[in-house]
Amino acid sequence: MNNILVNQTDETFINWLNACNTLLTEYMARLYPNNPKEHLEAIQGSRYIKIVRKSIDSTGRSAWAFIDRTNGDVLKPAGWASPAKHARGNLFDEHKGMAHISAYGPAYLRG
Repeated sequence: MNNILVNQTDETFINWLNACNTLLTEYMARLYPNNPKEHLEAIQGSRYIKIVRKSIDSTGRSAWAFIDRTNGDVLKPAGWASPAKHARGNLFDEHKGMAHISAYGPAYLRG
C-alpha cells in the first residue's frame, strides 16, 4: 500500500464515511430518538482527514476519528487536533475499516 494518498473524494473513503454515518444514525434513532440528530463530516488536512461528529441543531462538535491519508489507517482521536497511536483498522482491509467502529468512533485498544 505504498504511495497511497487518500482524500475525501475517494470512493473507498466515501463508502466508509457513509457506513459510519448509517451506524451513528441508526444507533441514535434506536436509543436516543428525542435527541438532536447528529452526523459525521470530514475535514481534510495535509496528513490526516479528521472525522467530526456534529449535532444538526447546534454548533457543538467533537473529533470522532482520523484517517491517515498516507495508508488508509483508521485512528482514534487523542484530542481535537491529533490522533492516538496505533490503527484501529484500515480502509483497505477485509472489513473496509469497520471492524472496530461503533457509534462512538474507533474502539479503545484492549490490553
